[in-house]
Amino acid sequence: MLTAGLLGQSAGPEQAQSRAIEILDRQVRGQAYTMAVADGFLFVGWVVVAYLLLMLLLKPAKYTYQDLRKM
Repeated sequence: MLTAGLLGQSAGPEQAQSRAIEILDRQVRGQAYTMAVADGFLFVGWVVVAYLLLMLLLKPAKYTYQDLRKM
């Protein structure tokens, strides 16, 4: 359908098909980039949640800042 729409503005059917493939390629690349960025943010969010849960499992230190001052 895209090739047929570009046929009137092209020198021939081969050029129309080439232009249609180029347009589809750009659209797919743009969508893939957008999805990759969204996946990156989702990954960072899950890493933050994992580290927050890991912080809940930490035990208090055996020494305090007052102990360090006395040294």
